[in-house]
Amino acid sequence: MTTPLCQVADLDATGARSVTLTSGRRVREIVVVRGPDRVIRAYENNCPHLGITLEPRPHRFLDEDGRHLVCSMHGARFTVADGLCVWGPCEGASLPAIAIDVADSVIRLRDPWPAS
Repeated sequence: MTTPLCQVADLDATGARSVTLTSGRRVREIVVVRGPDRVIRAYENNCPHLGITLEPRPHRFLDEDGRHLVCSMHGARFTVADGLCVWGPCEGASLPAIAIDVADSVIRLRDPWPAS
């Protein structure tokens, strides 16, 4: 079973979209992003340094050239292609990738609540 996250068109304005899933007391923060290569990816929206969400404003994640997700707290930069932090206090750490499917212009999460 998959869970719809957003429409592909939702990425047109900023290149990225934040999605919050809740189930009871569980909360999962996700960032869906389309990089310069036009490939759509998803990552946990939690900076490995402080565990806070990345964006300073809703759906605003990317740097000027769209190659990096930027953390609003310390400016850490994560490559869109693989989520690796290439600059900042968590350099060498990565945003956990999330398995998604894209079909009929809908981006869907494969496993909304993976086992911990």
